[in-house]
Amino acid sequence: MGIGLSQAETGALSQRNGDTNASEVRQSLASEPPALAPAATTFAQSTVENTHGQISSHAEMDWYSQQAPALLVDAPPDDISPSTRTDTSTSSYREITWATMFDHLLESHLRGEDVVEKGSITYLGESFPLAIVLEELNGRKGRPRLHHPGPPCPVSEELTLPRDTHPGHMLPEEIVFLEAKKAFESPVTKTLDALVDTFLTRVFCLYPIVNRDEFIKDYKAKRIPWILLHALCFISATFCPLKILHQAGYENRRQARWIFYTKAKALFDVGYESDKIVILQVSILMSFWGGGPNNYWNFYSWIGTGVTIAEALGCHRSLASTNMEPRDRSLLKRLWWILVLRDANCSALVGRPFRVNLDHCDADPLSLEDFGHDSVADHREPNAKFASYQIEAMKLTLILRQIIIARFSPSRPQSQATSSLTRLLMDWRAQVPGFFNWKDTAAADSNILAGSLRVLYNHHMILANLNAPPEGNVRPGFAVVYPNQSLAEETCITAAQQIASTACAVVVKSDILSAPHELLHGIFIAAVTFYMQTKSTNTMNSQSGRSGLSNCQMVLHESRGAWDPSPWILQLLDKMLGAPQTSQVRTDDAFAMENAADLIHGSSSMGMNVLDSNDMFPTDLDIWQSHPVLGDLFDNMPNMLPLTPNFGIRSGNTPGPNSWTRLSGN
Repeated sequence: MGIGLSQAETGALSQRNGDTNASEVRQSLASEPPALAPAATTFAQSTVENTHGQISSHAEMDWYSQQAPALLVDAPPDDISPSTRTDTSTSSYREITWATMFDHLLESHLRGEDVVEKGSITYLGESFPLAIVLEELNGRKGRPRLHHPGPPCPVSEELTLPRDTHPGHMLPEEIVFLEAKKAFESPVTKTLDALVDTFLTRVFCLYPIVNRDEFIKDYKAKRIPWILLHALCFISATFCPLKILHQAGYENRRQARWIFYTKAKALFDVGYESDKIVILQVSILMSFWGGGPNNYWNFYSWIGTGVTIAEALGCHRSLASTNMEPRDRSLLKRLWWILVLRDANCSALVGRPFRVNLDHCDADPLSLEDFGHDSVADHREPNAKFASYQIEAMKLTLILRQIIIARFSPSRPQSQATSSLTRLLMDWRAQVPGFFNWKDTAAADSNILAGSLRVLYNHHMILANLNAPPEGNVRPGFAVVYPNQSLAEETCITAAQQIASTACAVVVKSDILSAPHELLHGIFIAAVTFYMQTKSTNTMNSQSGRSGLSNCQMVLHESRGAWDPSPWILQLLDKMLGAPQTSQVRTDDAFAMENAADLIHGSSSMGMNVLDSNDMFPTDLDIWQSHPVLGDLFDNMPNMLPLTPNFGIRSGNTPGPNSWTRLSGN
C-alpha cells in the first residue's frame, strides 16, 4: 500500500519552532518517537490474544524492494498505521553545537555538578586540552575525571501528544521517506508480543543490551523508540521459532529479518533517533546482519559504528569513580564488553582487524553485580548462570584477541609460542565455574550456555594450533617433523570433534535458535579442520574427516535462515569437496630441495555466485583467498594436492605442500 502526504500535511511539517542561536542549548524536550503497538498487560505470558483483525498468511511482496508486507486485512484501532496527520513536535530536542556542549560542561564543572546520566555523557580523554584545563581547576587531585554531565537529552513523556508526532529536527521530505518505508508501522500486538518475549527469553541472556526491568516498563508504556523496536524485531526474528513468523504472514525468516532491518536502517540513515545509548544498542543488534561484499553496511560496519559511539560515551574507560546510577553503570559496561565480544569473534571469522583497540581501554571487567539489578522471576536461565556465562565469554574473548594477534597479525610478536596460547586456554578451563565445566569424553551438556562455552573454547584452541609454526631451530635444507606440530594436529582434530558433537546435540535438542551466533563460528572452523583431514592419505583419517564435516554441514543447514554466512559456507564446502584432485604424492626430501617460493600457490578468482539475489554476504570467494586460516581451502585449486598428516618443514618456517597446515601471512 503506497503511503504519501497531502499538501496540508506537508505544510504542517514545515512549521518549525523558529531558528535557534548556535550557542543556545535547546532545553525544551520532546516526547519519544511515535508510540508503539500496545504492549501486553503482563510479560508472564509469552503471547497474548489477537482480538482484532486477521493476519494474512500469504503476504505477497517483493521484499528486495525494501517494502513491508501488508499483514493486516483490518488493522485494529490500537495498532499503529500511517496517520492522516503528521506533525513535528512543538518541544523537540534540537542538535546542539560543540561550543554549546563544552560551555555546558564548563558551567557544570564550576557549579560542582558531577551526577552523570547514561543518556547524556560528555567524555574527555586525558590529552584533550579542555580536560587539562579542568584538571588544573580541580587542583590536580587524584585521577583525572573522564566522564562529565552532558547537555540535557531527550526524555520520554507520557503519550499525551499525537502518536504521529516526530522529532523537531526531522525535515518533511525525511518523514515522507520514512512513511514510504513504513518505518512507523509495527507488527500487530500478538506478533509484537511474541517477538519481545523471544528477545527477553532467548536474546537477552546472550546479549544483555538493555536494563531488563526498565525495558519492560517502557514497552508497557509504549515508549520504546522506533529504531530500537525494529532492531529488536530483527534480532527476535533471527532467534524466534519460525512458527511465529509464518503466523504473522512472512514467507520465511530471511524475509522477516530483511523487512525489520530495512526499517531500522532507514531510521538510522536519516538520524531520526538522537539518543546515543539507543543507537549503540541498535548497532549491536544490527551487527547480526551479514550484508554483502559490495554493501558497506554489514556486521563489520555496524560493529565499527557501535565502537565509535561507545568510545564517544567513554564506555571504554573505567566508570568506577563516575557518579551515576549503578544500574546505568552496569549497562554501559555490558554494552562495551558485548561490543568487544562481537568485534573479536566477527573479525576473527573473516580475518579483518579488530575495531576495538584495547591498548586505549581500561574498562572495568564484568562482575556478578552487573547482572543483579533486574528481576529474573520469569527468566529462563538462573541469574548465576546467566551472569557467569557473560563473564566467562568475556575472558575467552580476551584470549581470542591474543591468539589472533600472536598467530595472524602482520606485526605479530614472535615470542608468544603456540604452547603458551594453549596454556592460556587450559588455565581458563581450570577456573571455569563447575556448572560450566565438561569432560571431553562426556556427552554435550543440556545447558545451552555451557555448550556454547565448550564450543568457544575449542574454536579458540583450533585457531591457536592451526598452522602452528615449529618451536625450535630448523637446519637449512632439511625437513624436520617436530613433536609440537604433531601435537598441534591432534589438538585441532580433537577440538573439531568436540565442537561437532556439541553442536549436533544442540540441533538434536532443537536449541540452535537459543545458541549465540559465536557457536556457529566454531562450526565453521571445525568444518575447515575436518575438510583438511579428508585430504589425508590415511583412509581412516579421511573417512573420519568426512564424517565430522557432514555433522558440521548439518548444523549449518539448520542455521541457514538465522545466520547469514551459513548458505555460502555450505556451498563453499560443497565446491571444495567436489573439486577435481590429483593423486600426486610427494616425499619430504622433495620438499626440502624445492624453493620456498614454489610452495606459495597463486589463487585465481573462482567466480562463484554463492548466494541468490538476496546478496547476504560474499557473492564470490576472492576475499577469502588471503584469509589466514581459510586461505588454505583455495591453495592448489583446481588441481588440489592431497593434504597429509605429515608436517614436513623445510628451511625456515614454511611447510611442505602436502602439509595440511600453512603458516599465517605466507
